[in-house]
Amino acid sequence: MSAPDLVTIATLRRPRGNKGELVATPLTDHRDRFAALSRVFVGGKPLSLEKAWWHGEDLVLKFSGVDSISAAEPLAGLDVEILREERVPLPPGEYYLSDLMGCTVFDGGPETGTLIGQVTGWEELPGQVVLEAGGVEFPYRLITAVDLQAKQITVQLPEGLRELNLD
Repeated sequence: MSAPDLVTIATLRRPRGNKGELVATPLTDHRDRFAALSRVFVGGKPLSLEKAWWHGEDLVLKFSGVDSISAAEPLAGLDVEILREERVPLPPGEYYLSDLMGCTVFDGGPETGTLIGQVTGWEELPGQVVLEAGGVEFPYRLITAVDLQAKQITVQLPEGLRELNLD
């Protein structure tokens, strides 16, 4: 399985208890999705997920064949991944941030606007997501159009934002 085919939905932190359970940090807004999973990839290898539940704010995962603390310890620090096509479908007009990576960003549109560059990253800040393209950081909410097929994003940057970023 190549890396682009998989997406990370959690990171395993540490063993929990003596039955091979692991505490994980979820990396998805869809908390209920873990209960519906039966197969995931850990360290790139497929594992059967026996059970997933929440203990307070902690996500606890139990994998088939991982039945002791010593079997769970090597998994700590690894990512829990799923196939890209197994992601939760999003409503129209919403996008996974990872799908925006590599998209070309235009201020004002691809036909008449100004090329900013390709999306190279994002940061989730309190209350907003900030994307980075061509050395310019801009809030996600400034996006006016996304064409994933063409890998193009249109934004409306306020006057001076681009220059502020380039200073």
